[in-house]
Amino acid sequence: MHGIAIIQPTDFTKVYEATKVSSDAHTGSTTVEGPTIFHDNHLLKNTYAVRSWINKNNSLLNDRFQVYVVGNFNEWAFLNQAYSNGQMLDTTLISRKVGHCSSSGCSVSETVGVNLSRERVKELAGTGLSFKIAGQRGDVTMLIPATYFGAIQKRHEEARGTPNEAVVPTTGKIQGDFPTAPRS
Repeated sequence: MHGIAIIQPTDFTKVYEATKVSSDAHTGSTTVEGPTIFHDNHLLKNTYAVRSWINKNNSLLNDRFQVYVVGNFNEWAFLNQAYSNGQMLDTTLISRKVGHCSSSGCSVSETVGVNLSRERVKELAGTGLSFKIAGQRGDVTMLIPATYFGAIQKRHEEARGTPNEAVVPTTGKIQGDFPTAPRS
């Protein structure tokens, strides 16, 4: 089989199996990286993945999680702030890059991180998350099911030596009254 593996974020087992754990002997950190999800199954549009860090010697990194979002556009959107249910989320601009250019213009990608605590991810493993990253000329709306957060959180707890603290979701649906992501 060739090509890009498409993993459904609602499949707890597949997300769990595709989540990678790596250690860095130099920094003493362990990184947990979930699989990249092609939002709305569109290979050339927006993606997300969740990653976390474990480093008991660095309180800034220890038990930190980040939703890593890449938005692809035909012009700069200048993404800058994430929101969920009327609340601002802790947001980090990671990069802005120009991709392929042709006579009709250039493709651009903007990468933003939504920072989450271990406690918040435990909650999201039961509810999922709907959020929007707003920009000056565009935005990205994402829906991440509880199953995806649950698989990442389980791997994280195993890597830190506390597997009994994992929350295993019972559904891939997002709880609450959330708007659906627009289809492109």
